[in-house]
Amino acid sequence: MNQPAASTRKLMKMAQSALQKKRGQDAIDLLQQVLAMNPYHADALHQIGFILHGAGNYAGAADFYQRAIQADPGHVESYLLLSRAFEAQDYGTQAVQVAARACEIAPANPATHAALVKALLRFNGAHEVPRYLERHLPNFPDSMELHAYDCFALRVNNRHAEADVGYRALMARFRVPVPFQVMYETYLPRLYLSTAQIDSVREAFGQSIDNFMQKKLRFDALQITNHPLFALAYHHRDNRELLQRYTQMLRVCAPELNYTAAHCKVAPLHTGGKIRVGFVSRHMHDHSVGRCYRNLMLALARHPGFAVTLFNVAGIVDATLDGLGAAGIPMISLPGTLAAAQGAIAREKPDILIYPDIGMDAMTHYLAMARLAPHQCCLQGHPETTGIDTIDYVISARAYEPPQANRNYGEQLLCHPGIDTVFSRPQAPERWLTREELGLPADRNLYICPMAIQKIHPDFDSALAGILAHDSKATLLLFHDFQQQTASDILKQRILKHCDPARVIFLNWQPLDVLFSILHTADAILDTFYFGAGTTSQYAFGFGLPIVTMPGDYARGRMVYGYYSVMGIADAPVAENPEDYIACAVKLANDTAYRNRLSAELLQKNAVLFEGSPTTPDLAPLLHAILNRQTDAYRI
Repeated sequence: MNQPAASTRKLMKMAQSALQKKRGQDAIDLLQQVLAMNPYHADALHQIGFILHGAGNYAGAADFYQRAIQADPGHVESYLLLSRAFEAQDYGTQAVQVAARACEIAPANPATHAALVKALLRFNGAHEVPRYLERHLPNFPDSMELHAYDCFALRVNNRHAEADVGYRALMARFRVPVPFQVMYETYLPRLYLSTAQIDSVREAFGQSIDNFMQKKLRFDALQITNHPLFALAYHHRDNRELLQRYTQMLRVCAPELNYTAAHCKVAPLHTGGKIRVGFVSRHMHDHSVGRCYRNLMLALARHPGFAVTLFNVAGIVDATLDGLGAAGIPMISLPGTLAAAQGAIAREKPDILIYPDIGMDAMTHYLAMARLAPHQCCLQGHPETTGIDTIDYVISARAYEPPQANRNYGEQLLCHPGIDTVFSRPQAPERWLTREELGLPADRNLYICPMAIQKIHPDFDSALAGILAHDSKATLLLFHDFQQQTASDILKQRILKHCDPARVIFLNWQPLDVLFSILHTADAILDTFYFGAGTTSQYAFGFGLPIVTMPGDYARGRMVYGYYSVMGIADAPVAENPEDYIACAVKLANDTAYRNRLSAELLQKNAVLFEGSPTTPDLAPLLHAILNRQTDAYRI
């Protein structure tokens, strides 16, 4: 006799039970049975999205959340998690729009306002948050989360005194989660008013590390989304000891970071077969890191002795990754939880793990703190020591590194003989836009600094002012921040303190093809002090456009200099000090014959920077040297 079919209610309970037992696929199978009976069952659609979300399949999760909303336009939880799924994919506009819609649907629910505030803080809306919360906080006096966001937003907006008053009140009134305490107390601004502020912030950062270490407070590491490895690099200071202390604090307070894979608990000897190499990154898609290192990965995969895998932290697969699939490189999207992501990598038993860009993403940072391969390396996608004792090697390039570069790293430094990227030659637009079309002055010497705003150190301001003082026809072109309006406001405040506002242009960040035309119109392109251009310089040099630079004390401030060295440009505008930098910039802008000669030489010699050059780096021999512990040839 046939058994009666289970009801949707019973199937939902069974799915929930499977989910509690961490049997995600069983839960999905049961939920699909519910949808076969009722394709518009909003809770079933939402639950499948939730499971996919936890597995790191953010695009799939977003699809199911959207279907749940179509089935039930009032399904608030789906709006909240859809906003988070968009945020995980860096879809800022969508994340903010969905959270705002949730606020309209459920204005009395503090969680909807918290979701919107969180999205605004992440996606260039931090300047709107204090005013927004002034209106809405009175309606939610007992919401610790909203009060916490208010403190954080004030700090991000450079209103530190108000923020600290609010934070002390928050700590006195609520039981504040430790992750928020860590994020607030170790927050590092995106831009600074002065070098004195940099020193003050660094001192407070170090004190906070020591306090949390002493208290040994426990927290879930993934709830800490600050990236001090990223922010400290722009200070022009030696960060090695500070980052090592930060790592030590994380290991004490978040012991799940100290995971060691089973295959790493035995002697790390490769016993034959293909060498298994994994790349772990959020940024190997259409991103500056991907443009620098995707081809390096492809070249390694062509070696018959290597099996290469991409562990994709973001779960984003776009057209730029098609070449990896065509080359037979498996792409494993990592789950969104730390333990699951550690396990997904460990199951592949990599011999070597390579992190192209530690410091630009929380998950990548925390995965690097585990021992998931016998040999673990980082590349210079974010050129800074990591402070992480489970990263064995930094792979850099001799062209970038200064003398005695080893002292800048806690890891062992290994260097390619030339550069360390395999960059595709940039393609010129079908037509270069004119200054008139770009809205730029035609009768001025245009000095363009096309750098991300966090690279503009306070010490650079005097060089910009000096250029204006030495060239009466000079106009400066700078760019607003694409993440935080407050940083743009600080930069304006700093620059216009020393420079005539009529001679300074601030533009919004531009699409790449428009940026190319802007660079093409420049009389002089300016590299920033201390942390200079990377991919931007490869674009400029690819079009034969010279850049003024001043090599710094760390690799992060020496890439433009390194590219000039590799190309053999003898008379490049490379300055020895800030005064010389001003002179080099003014000469480049005003000496047309010199600029044209440099441009012609760059076009003649720039092939060494790009894919297909015999001097592009080959990871295979370096990785063999690591496995065989014979790395002397790569040391400085």
